[in-house]
Amino acid sequence: MEAILARLLLPDTQQVAAASADLRVAFKQPGVIPELCSVLTASQQVQVRQYAAVLLRKKFSKSRAWLKHSLTDRAMLKAGVLSSLVTEQEQSVRTALIQLVGSLAAHELGKGGAGWPELMALIQAKIGSGEGRDRVLGVLLVSVLAEVAGEQVRNSLKDFLQLFRKTLQDTEMEVCFHTIVAMTYFVQRCGSDEVSLFQQLIPAVLVKIEQIAAQDQDKAVEAIDIFDELIESEVAIVVPHVKPMVELCLRLGQDKDGVVEDALKIKAVTFLGRLTRLKKKTIVKHKLYIPMIQVMFEVMAKQEVDQDDPEQEEDDDDCPALAASQSLDILALNLPPEKYISALLSQVQPALESPSEQVQRAAYQAIAVSAEGCQEHIRAKYLPSFLAIMGKGIRDPRPMVRNAALYMLGQFAEFIQPEIAQHSQEILPVLLVQLDTSLQSLKPGEKESSTLSRIFYALETFCE
Repeated sequence: MEAILARLLLPDTQQVAAASADLRVAFKQPGVIPELCSVLTASQQVQVRQYAAVLLRKKFSKSRAWLKHSLTDRAMLKAGVLSSLVTEQEQSVRTALIQLVGSLAAHELGKGGAGWPELMALIQAKIGSGEGRDRVLGVLLVSVLAEVAGEQVRNSLKDFLQLFRKTLQDTEMEVCFHTIVAMTYFVQRCGSDEVSLFQQLIPAVLVKIEQIAAQDQDKAVEAIDIFDELIESEVAIVVPHVKPMVELCLRLGQDKDGVVEDALKIKAVTFLGRLTRLKKKTIVKHKLYIPMIQVMFEVMAKQEVDQDDPEQEEDDDDCPALAASQSLDILALNLPPEKYISALLSQVQPALESPSEQVQRAAYQAIAVSAEGCQEHIRAKYLPSFLAIMGKGIRDPRPMVRNAALYMLGQFAEFIQPEIAQHSQEILPVLLVQLDTSLQSLKPGEKESSTLSRIFYALETFCE
């Protein structure tokens, strides 16, 4: 068996194909499980040990395949897996073993299983250890149980939540991180009996996520997943903590120290949009939309542009500015329009007078993405003033500002109908002049400018 697995890792397609065929044959033999266990404990090759753990998990992926073995055989295999997990030094193999433990636990702790008290005892012992590495292993095991056997350990949820009080205060940040991951999986298992316990943990979770962000932003991105689970939960866990959650995401999005990476900023501002859609009454009650709009606008205004080629539009589909504009769009669709527009104008009006073309561009983009959600309010109170702003922007000599204004026109043409059509005598001549200017500057064989693309977009939506 070890030889077969070793051949599967060779950089030779013929060898791999032959080894795959041998493995299929070996998998049908009655002694395949003891052989895999032997490889798992005795092989000197890390990748081979890892492969053996993965194959055992595959072998027992169905509860039927596991439960058909005798209680004695299952007990021996469970003991062997836990022993290997405790002694294994390589992280990749430990990870594969933890996943195997999770699969076996789902079977043993479910209907027809015999339970696994030794696993629970190991978790308690590891979490109580003075060694950080042991405590990390303990919460990793809880995390995998929460992920793959959440329903089976549902009755122990209160015990786990009590345990998390301790692990969230751990000096090892890895322990705190995996505690938050475990909590994320447990949110959907939380019922009315556990709400109070869960709520008591949220302040510590918020503190730890910010601390994790200072050390490992990739982990912080994953840890924030708990926010999404909390706001979608059928039980009201999160309502008392919406304000501090928003404040944390605002700090990450605003990034006053310039240290937050794009992925974490995107996660933070995207969550603010989702939160508004699901908890808009709470957002309005605490007036959280005001700082949210401010920070989203600031993120949009920080979008970089190639100064050597200002006609080149930003092609990045995964940038903080785009995430901020999409979240602003969600706010416009879900908040009371009079409150939203008032807060937006407090950012847009001074931005339109800014000497920075990036800030001016953000102002036009912010009005543009608000057109759909606030169309009635714009029709009733702001259409003439917004059209004047738009006309000024379309005539701006700077491509970055002009393109944003043309985008604003396209959005208005799509959502502020038929009112926008009544201003065709003012709008179309300006558009046609800009089109003529852009076409004259276009050289034969040259790729069309972003301004030209925006003009055609505005014309198309306007004419439709």
